[in-house]
Amino acid sequence: GTSLATVPLPFYRVTNLGSLGGGTTTGYGINDAGHVVGRSGTGGPYSHAFVHANGVMSDLGTLEGTTFSAAYAINASDQIVGVSGERPFLYRNGTLFDLKSLDPSIVRGWASGINVSGQVTGTITQITPTDPMGRQTHGFLSSGSLLAALPSTRRANDISDTGTVVGVTAERPFAYSNGVTTEIGGSNILRICEAT
Repeated sequence: GTSLATVPLPFYRVTNLGSLGGGTTTGYGINDAGHVVGRSGTGGPYSHAFVHANGVMSDLGTLEGTTFSAAYAINASDQIVGVSGERPFLYRNGTLFDLKSLDPSIVRGWASGINVSGQVTGTITQITPTDPMGRQTHGFLSSGSLLAALPSTRRANDISDTGTVVGVTAERPFAYSNGVTTEIGGSNILRICEAT
């Protein structure tokens, strides 16, 4: 067998991303090109979503009427998802798009995953008149101009390049694919690692 002494250790390089003007910077996602997304202090009271690419940190700003934003994931096309205020967003071609605008029943939410095809997943709270509380929280899947709540889910965390969504139901982790939600073992699934 192979001893631990002969297994080469991976090489990592630590990069100081800087900030958007002060305070703490937190990275949440990275793509294969090394472009990092997250949130950074701006020197004022609120953090903003950023993308750090080619040595430059850029402020993604906020959706109209909000003051805080954070970016959670980025795909190979540099499409970025996150939250601004309490609204999920998709950033592409230099513009923040409010995913809440796709469904007027959405009260709040955030986008946490995006795949190579631009499909977005995350979590939303919707007005639901049939629910005793008047609202329900679900994972969601968005593609193009469509956004749909995922049945029997509580929170969606990530999406694979083949369109499988992972997250948690009320009690267990799930995988959602082709219209079917399957509970799986464990306590939570945060991210999907794609084989390259």
